[in-house]
Amino acid sequence: MTTSGSIALVWLVGVACAEHKATVKAAVEDGLTAGSEALALLDGILMARPNRRLREAMMRPPLAGKA
Repeated sequence: MTTSGSIALVWLVGVACAEHKATVKAAVEDGLTAGSEALALLDGILMARPNRRLREAMMRPPLAGKA
């Protein structure tokens, strides 16, 4: 995964965490079964918000010339 791809993924997880209930509801509507291991995993990921250092790193532009 590229640096920009990683940053986008972390940003997406951050947004999903902020919208925890809506994300879980959408996952159930898309076919995850309530009470399933998959839904429990998603819930756990959403509860573990990115730490402060990672959020700060997301806000800095990538180093020039780095892939």
